Amino acid sequence: MLSRTQQFDQASLIALQSLLMACQATDGHAIPVYPHLLAQLRQGPPSLLYYDYDVLVGFLAAFHFQPQTCEVSLLVAPTYRKQGIATLLWHTMLPSIHTIRPSIKHLMISAPHDFKLSLFERHAFNFQHGEYDMEYLSNTPPLLAHPHSALTIRPAEHTHITSLCIIDRACFDPNRQHAELRFKRAIDTPNIHVFIAEYAGQIIGQVQLNFEENKIRLTDLAVLPAWQGQGFGQAIVVHCLNYMFKHHHNHMTLAVAAQNQHALRLYQNLGFKIYNAVDYYKHDLTYFKRDL
Repeated sequence: MLSRTQQFDQASLIALQSLLMACQATDGHAIPVYPHLLAQLRQGPPSLLYYDYDVLVGFLAAFHFQPQTCEVSLLVAPTYRKQGIATLLWHTMLPSIHTIRPSIKHLMISAPHDFKLSLFERHAFNFQHGEYDMEYLSNTPPLLAHPHSALTIRPAEHTHITSLCIIDRACFDPNRQHAELRFKRAIDTPNIHVFIAEYAGQIIGQVQLNFEENKIRLTDLAVLPAWQGQGFGQAIVVHCLNYMFKHHHNHMTLAVAAQNQHALRLYQNLGFKIYNAVDYYKHDLTYFKRDL
């Protein structure tokens, strides 16, 4: 049975987690499904759920993280594969993509590292990049000393949003939209802690910590290009780890691009370990056809 939803309830989130774990046990790695976003009332294409009686065996959701790209998460339970469920979900999703087509130029889809999916070949998806999920799971704080005594790291306020936007544009995709709104929402959200890093009278870096049920997710770590390579990024991460222990947590996760060897070494030197690997593939909608 196929169903659609714009917002997951608790039962659906639990069922999705069970499906994700079943796929990971077979595939070795797990794709991102963004449950914190699925739990919100979302606009745009509905998420698709395929049930065998009351068991969730198929899932597809689209996420609009970037101005011109739609990211698709697709899961089918291992024992239900090659039965046409993925094809059904895919073709059901396509018409809703057409409704937002004027602003979408590419489709992005994720897969466990080295997972071969015929969907990619049939629909001309090209490999874009790999990404590692890393975790710090320890009862011991990091031993590295703070390398910059003049560096101040403190919670961000609304008055810092302009500086945060400057860092965001300099360090990430400059085409990312609504930066001011994103930072305002993050600062106002109780379980998200936004920090700024100040040095020599200037805000040079930022980071966000998302407090989840049993772990903390580190995101949006950035240092202005002129200040990179001087240990400031490491200092910010050390601050975050110590902040985690002060709040009685011992589990922190993050994602890093596989090709970013500098960042990978930084996290590994601080005690982070890789626990998941995902590959991303992109399809150019210039050649998109409704009957794919």
